[in-house]
Amino acid sequence: ATVPTNGFPWDAYHVNAIDLAGKNRFLVSMRNTWGAYLVEASTGRVLWTLGGKRSDFRFGRGAEFQWQHDVMVAPGSSIDGPAAELTLFDDHCCQLTGGGTSVSATGPSRGLLLELDTARRTAKLLAQYQGGGVFESEYMGDTQPLANGNVFVGWGSEPYLSEYSSSGKRLLEGSFPGPDLSYRSTVAPWIGLPATRPAATAKPAPGGGTFVYASWNGATRLAAWRVLAASGAGGQLRAVASAPKAGFETAIHLPGGYVRLVLQALDSRGRTIGVSRPFTR
Repeated sequence: ATVPTNGFPWDAYHVNAIDLAGKNRFLVSMRNTWGAYLVEASTGRVLWTLGGKRSDFRFGRGAEFQWQHDVMVAPGSSIDGPAAELTLFDDHCCQLTGGGTSVSATGPSRGLLLELDTARRTAKLLAQYQGGGVFESEYMGDTQPLANGNVFVGWGSEPYLSEYSSSGKRLLEGSFPGPDLSYRSTVAPWIGLPATRPAATAKPAPGGGTFVYASWNGATRLAAWRVLAASGAGGQLRAVASAPKAGFETAIHLPGGYVRLVLQALDSRGRTIGVSRPFTR
């Protein structure tokens, strides 16, 4: 990265990823040197350099990267093995710092899987994942191997995300609504549990009885509803009806004219995961 001429600080290194790589070592990506470094944590000594102007590794065809992000040891691999595997996002595009002699790169950007022969100091391209060969990401981005063998790629400054099969076939492509971007796009288990209680109201039903309307916006574990009711203001609450979740709002018919009600939200195992405030018809 060249020294800027507009008075901005010179971001010579720009660390954008750190991965713990065994006892007392970490792997660090420095975007602006186009290099990744294995570092001894206790001393700060650089054990080897991958990429940049002084790479300790010779690159095979198609293995070189530029302006990279998200350099990680691949799941199931070890940096100590004879064939260590690394994943990274190769932005391979543009020159953002400007000033002096510009060093630029032209895409397309891609997700990469590299194999390092740490004894012979060679780096080989195992796989690459391209967004139709058209995305040129100026910054950000990530490459995530999934447990089923697929690979998920976030395109950083390009507002897209993609999933590929282990053979490289593109299975999915999505885009964020402009002008949204994502530093990294990752797949992970997620549970939506709202900070508010379930919402409920009750209305007289045509022809008799009561309709209870139940909703809990954002509750991903919600599978069913249970209504507790009492016929009098001081009566004991008891379960009088239940119903599976039906869209954003579920209507539950009660045959009786209950006065005081409480709604329970249930997960797929029938466990209570939320309770409404008491309400009346």
